[in-house]
Amino acid sequence: LVDSMSDYAFPFDLEAALREAFGDWLIPSSLTIHDGAAYWLEGHPDGSQQVGLLSADPAQLDQFQGEAVPFRDGFLVKHAAATEGSARALRNALPWLKPVPLGLATSFGFGDRLGLATPGHVQAIQAIREQYPDADIWPVFAQQSTRELGRTRRKWGEVMTAASFGAFEAGWQAGLGADAHRLRSPEDLNAALNAGFTTFTLDTNDHVDTAAELDDLKTIAFKLMRIDWETLNRTQADIEREYLNKEIDTGFMVIRFDRELIVRTIVKLGNAITHIVRMVRHLQESGQPFEIAIAVDESERPLRHAEHVFLARELIRLNVDWVGIAPRFVGTFEKAIEYKGDLRHLERDLRGHAAIAQTYGPYKLRLQSGSDKFELYSLLADVSEGLLHVATSGTSYLEALRVVAAAHPDLMREIGALVRGRYGYDRRAYIVSGQVDQMPPMASLTDDQLPTLLDHPNTRQILHVTYGSVLDAFGDDLLETLRRHHADYTEGLRSHFVRHLSALLD
Repeated sequence: LVDSMSDYAFPFDLEAALREAFGDWLIPSSLTIHDGAAYWLEGHPDGSQQVGLLSADPAQLDQFQGEAVPFRDGFLVKHAAATEGSARALRNALPWLKPVPLGLATSFGFGDRLGLATPGHVQAIQAIREQYPDADIWPVFAQQSTRELGRTRRKWGEVMTAASFGAFEAGWQAGLGADAHRLRSPEDLNAALNAGFTTFTLDTNDHVDTAAELDDLKTIAFKLMRIDWETLNRTQADIEREYLNKEIDTGFMVIRFDRELIVRTIVKLGNAITHIVRMVRHLQESGQPFEIAIAVDESERPLRHAEHVFLARELIRLNVDWVGIAPRFVGTFEKAIEYKGDLRHLERDLRGHAAIAQTYGPYKLRLQSGSDKFELYSLLADVSEGLLHVATSGTSYLEALRVVAAAHPDLMREIGALVRGRYGYDRRAYIVSGQVDQMPPMASLTDDQLPTLLDHPNTRQILHVTYGSVLDAFGDDLLETLRRHHADYTEGLRSHFVRHLSALLD
C-alpha cells in the first residue's frame, strides 16, 4: 500500500476543521494527505460531488478548476466540480490513482455499467486483503467494453472518471489497472488511450473464421487466398515447413500438425493475427505505456490447443508482446450464471491452455465472462498458478437492481415489464439461454418477493443483457434510487465480491 498519510503535520486539527467548515458533506473515507496537501470528496444532497483541496502552496491547487480562498494559518482551500478534468488532475496529484500496466500479476476486473459501483468494489478488495494478508490480487476498477459503452451511452472518459472518484471516495491507496475491453478498431484505441486506460483487450472474434474447422478443402483453398499474407509476413509454404509433422511439447501434451490441421488453422486464425498486429502497431505509435490482452472467447467453437500454439508462436515471430489471452474454453460460459459443462473436460482444457501460456509466455489466462462462476474459481486459480485475470461486469448491475427491487418496487415492476419485450433483441450479442416465459411476472409478486428474483438464474440472465434498454427508459430514476441508497448498494457489492474473491483464494 502507498503510505499517503505522511509525517506532515497540519498546524490545526484537519478533520475537525473540515467538518466545521463543510459539515456533513465531507466523506471521511476520502480524506487523504499527500505532499503536505489534503484532498477529500464532498457529497451533496442533490447527488453532486465536489473535490476539496487544501494546501499552503498555491501551485498544488493550480491544476484544479476553481477559486482558491484563504482557510486558516496561511492555507488555501479550493473546491472543484467532480468532472473528467478534476479526475485527471486528481490522478496526477495522487499517483496511486493513476492506472498502470499490471503485467503478470493476478488481477480482477470490476466492471461498472452505471458509474456508481467502485466504492463497493474497493471495500471488497480491502476486506479480502485483510482476510488474506498474503493475497496479491490487483484490482481493475475502470473496466468496460465498447459494446457496453454503446448500450449505456457512456464514453471512455466517463468510465475512468467514475472509477477514479469511486476509488478516491473509498480511500483506495494502492495500485490499480484500467482495462478497455472488446476493442475492434484504431478509433477505439485512441479514445481509450486518451482517457487513461493502460490495458487494451483486443477483440479478434470478428476475424476468427470458426467455419474453417468444418469447411470442405476446396473452400479452405479459396479462403487461403484471402489471408492478409503481407501483414502475416509469411507464405503458406513457410508455415508448412515450420509446422508440418513437427512435435511441439507444451509440457502437458504434445501437439502434432498434419497438413490439413495447418491449413485449417491458418484460415481460422490468420486474419485474427494480422488484426492484432495492426492494432499493436497503432498502440506503439502513441508512445504511451500499454499492455495488450487478446480475446478469442466469443467465437462459436472452442479454441483448440493446437490453434493456441499457432497463435502464440506466430505472434512471437511478429514481435507482439501480450500479457493475457481469453480463449473460448470448452463448455458454455453464459452470462450471470454458473458454468455449463463437464468440469473434468474443462479441467483438461484449462490445463492444456495454461501449459501453452507457460511455454510461450508466461502470460495470463483470462476469464472474460467471469461473473458468478463460483464453482470454477478454485480450479482456475489452481490451474493457472496465479497467472489469471477474471473480468466481471453485469453482476454489479444486477446487484444494483437488487437494491432497486427493495427500495423502489414499483420501478422494478416497470423494469420487469420492459425487459420482457426487449430481451429477444438485446440478447443477440450475448451467450445466454434464459427464457422470458420462465420469468415470473413481477406484477404478481409482493414487494418482499421482488429482490429474490435476482437469485433466479433465468431472471438474472434476462436482466443482465437488457441493461441498455432499461437505462434508456428508466436511467434517471434508477440512478437516483441508487444514489439515495448508496450505502445499501456499496454494502451489497462488498458482500457479493468478497464471495467472488474468496472463492479464488480458498
